Amino acid sequence: QLEERLGAQMFEKLPSGYRLTAAGEEVLELANQMEASSHQLETRVFGRDQSVRGLLRVTLAPPLATHLLMPDFADFARLHPDIEMEILSVGELANLTNREADVAIRVVYDRKTLPLNLHGLKGPELFGGVYISRDRLAAWRAGAPDPIRWIVISIHGIPDWASEGEVRT
Repeated sequence: QLEERLGAQMFEKLPSGYRLTAAGEEVLELANQMEASSHQLETRVFGRDQSVRGLLRVTLAPPLATHLLMPDFADFARLHPDIEMEILSVGELANLTNREADVAIRVVYDRKTLPLNLHGLKGPELFGGVYISRDRLAAWRAGAPDPIRWIVISIHGIPDWASEGEVRT
């Protein structure tokens, strides 16, 4: 119906699937702008007439929740008894724009990669490393097969904008 109303083809059908036409790209860009404006309006107006009470959903990586910030959350709960905190600590990123969470605590390597409607505060400098015994390092350098299986946190479910922007969990 949209193609008929606009008198323009939005998609080109290919053997491998569909591809947006130039008109489709333009419509998509404007639709994204409309969605961003709608979310901006909601953000500005939502909660204006409410007191400081209710549900606060916080999303963060599991190690931050279980090891680093839990004492701070407990202090916050004591200071603000009318606020019910829900901690979302599942490793997948919640979409703040769609109000899946109210606050996200994440590690971002470059603030410029955040979506325009999100704002970040600089936290502490974080460092990491990989440790290996001298014997295993020497064997690895000599070309021995690597019997070590790496263990990493899965990034399954992270939105494209996050993984493209160097967000790590």
